[in-house]
Amino acid sequence: MGGERAARENRYFQRGVNYRSLCARCNSELLGARYDPVLIEFTRQIDRFISQRLYLPLEILTQPNKFVRSVVGHLVAHGLQLHQAGSFFSDMSRYFLNERAVLPNAYRMHCWLYPYNDQFVSQCNARLTHPGGDFILQSILKFYPVAFTLMQGGAPEVRSGLTRLDPLLSIDINTQAIIEITLSALPPKRWPEAPGPDEAVMHTPLSLGAIRE
Repeated sequence: MGGERAARENRYFQRGVNYRSLCARCNSELLGARYDPVLIEFTRQIDRFISQRLYLPLEILTQPNKFVRSVVGHLVAHGLQLHQAGSFFSDMSRYFLNERAVLPNAYRMHCWLYPYNDQFVSQCNARLTHPGGDFILQSILKFYPVAFTLMQGGAPEVRSGLTRLDPLLSIDINTQAIIEITLSALPPKRWPEAPGPDEAVMHTPLSLGAIRE
């Protein structure tokens, strides 16, 4: 992924490639067993709908408090000991671990249809939308068929195709809500990690993309 030259001899890892991230309880009991199944079902419903080639708004009944925690969990897992590295990681760690916590008011989360195979994950990059404006701190998770961005600071995004999720969150982990996904007027494929006209994006080392050839 870093663009380094491939070694002449391959190495085989019988148990896959592992790196330290979340603790066993967070990874298995919370993320894997409790929150990920809701996110997986959410994405499967989107995939089934768009495979029918219907161009109508898609309404999905789901448990937003669980699948948003799944997204947050995967963002926090993208690194090591980052809960000690700043307010974003402290805020997200507390939110992920406490079922009755709500997303702090400073953060906004959006999702949108992402009909591409390329994957992207990023933590805490900064986007300047216009000269002289304020930076937006954003963390991004993108994979087929849906993408998410968690934003802090700056003005709220006014862009068609986005569904805002944070107003749907509550202290009841089992609350259900209908989330509407628009199938038209989507953001550009590389939004928001790539700058548009008159924009600038500053990435941290915690930005990683995988492109299918």
